[in-house]
Amino acid sequence: MIAQQGMKQCGYFPGHVCSSLQPCAWPVVPLLAAVKPPPQVKCSYAQPASGRTIPEVHISDIITWLSCRTKWDFSSPLRHNLTSKDPNKHLWLGSVAHYALAAYYGTPLEGTIRPRSYLVNAFDSEALRTLKALKASLGEIPEDLMEYASLGHGMMNHYGLWAPNYDTFDVLMPEVKLCVAMDGWDFKGQTDGLIRDDEGRLWLFEHKTSSRIPPPDAISRTWQGMAYVWAARADPEIQAIGHVVGIMYNFLYKYVPVAPKLVYGDTQLARRSNHRITPELYLEYARIHGFDPEDYLDFVAKLKHDVFFRRYYVRPSQVKLELFERNLKAAVHDMLNDPAIYPQDSLYQCRGCYFQSLCSLQCDGLDLAEVIQDQYKPNQVGSYESLDDDVE
Repeated sequence: MIAQQGMKQCGYFPGHVCSSLQPCAWPVVPLLAAVKPPPQVKCSYAQPASGRTIPEVHISDIITWLSCRTKWDFSSPLRHNLTSKDPNKHLWLGSVAHYALAAYYGTPLEGTIRPRSYLVNAFDSEALRTLKALKASLGEIPEDLMEYASLGHGMMNHYGLWAPNYDTFDVLMPEVKLCVAMDGWDFKGQTDGLIRDDEGRLWLFEHKTSSRIPPPDAISRTWQGMAYVWAARADPEIQAIGHVVGIMYNFLYKYVPVAPKLVYGDTQLARRSNHRITPELYLEYARIHGFDPEDYLDFVAKLKHDVFFRRYYVRPSQVKLELFERNLKAAVHDMLNDPAIYPQDSLYQCRGCYFQSLCSLQCDGLDLAEVIQDQYKPNQVGSYESLDDDVE
């Protein structure tokens, strides 16, 4: 099946393909290799053939391909479609934060703002749901996820206080699905919204939770933004609304500020010029302690508003989009035509990769089947791109 390239037809289960990277595993079970297993026997490597004739290509898959072919071979839905059984705190936080932000921006305004309780409650409810599911499957909730649940709650509370002062746009769609039919494959993706700015221009909206916020020049060159703008301009539904000029990245820094200290016998808040806090949150602490916010306006005017949240508007030129389309077609052509698979240099690329253990075994010519069985599982349909958004 084209949609499951790299997999061979299963010789035991009709209508299935085999995701094993090694020779057939059936000889290791108490059945003769030449005998077909009875219907009640299951093989973890046998997956139903999808029946699709057109492969779907996602930008996250392309970016993985560009960074490391071995990682792409293990993770891609076009190949072995594996993910780690161990939850990743960064991807978990990014996924729950995306859910909460979609709920928040999908809620109509109340007057001129959206109450931040909508955002915080959406995050907390989705975090609780997913953590309960993890406890049911793992028997316990990993401690680092509990810490990130607390971090995410603080981030959403802070963002909900900050955003109303800077949301100078109307949200037309809180989520946008994109699809462009190409020659023999479909490009598919999903971005986090379609907005109209105060000058009437249309922008795509993309949320990013991040431990560090990249510089503007790096953001302007990333394939993801160009792919989404290129796809939006080819989408008749979106073009019926208007011309998309670019994409706005909405970065949320993974950090909750420390509260300003009380000074002078607890009668004032400290006014430290290097205090890393937004004006909105500083004034919130003034109100919490019963101080008059007016007394601190001169000080907060000196504070930076974009330390924890930053927005970049990227407006690719038509020439850049045309060059991107040529590069996209070349990359996908290579991906879909039995590419050579080899690892990247490990000095900079491998930190934090899910597949280091498999890659090391493969480089040493050792068997992978037992490690795959113990440590990996198939990606769920639709989860591949949504969980690949967090920047670390």
